[in-house]
Amino acid sequence: MLYGSLLSLFSVPCWLLLIFTDNVYLILLANFLLLFAALAWLGAAAADATEIAGVNLRGLAIAIYFFSVNIAAYLIGSNLIGFLNDRFGATANPQMMRYALLVCPISCLLSAICLWFGSRRLSNSPTDNLPQQQILNLKKVA
Repeated sequence: MLYGSLLSLFSVPCWLLLIFTDNVYLILLANFLLLFAALAWLGAAAADATEIAGVNLRGLAIAIYFFSVNIAAYLIGSNLIGFLNDRFGATANPQMMRYALLVCPISCLLSAICLWFGSRRLSNSPTDNLPQQQILNLKKVA
């Protein structure tokens, strides 16, 4: 989760650069870096979901993870940005769309914070320093 947190935190300045610059080359650079961070973060988060769920529920964990991500992105994210565009008057002044798109770096920052707290919680797990066989024995007893 720490890797995903760092990538999400890395995305914040890239989003700000993408939103507020007028230089085409900087926009392309920020877009490329955001694509890299998004794809790297997606795979790491899916791996975290399988690690948290355990051996028997890995498929279900991945399904719930991707379902949640898509619901958040398509149901909440795009509608919120559209609503803010309407409120800020982006139709009359397209420059105001930049402020509606600030939802993206804010959500990256919030996800970085959540993932960082999650990584701290997982690293404090009592089974982290045990050999794999002892962990399996503990699961059989429980």
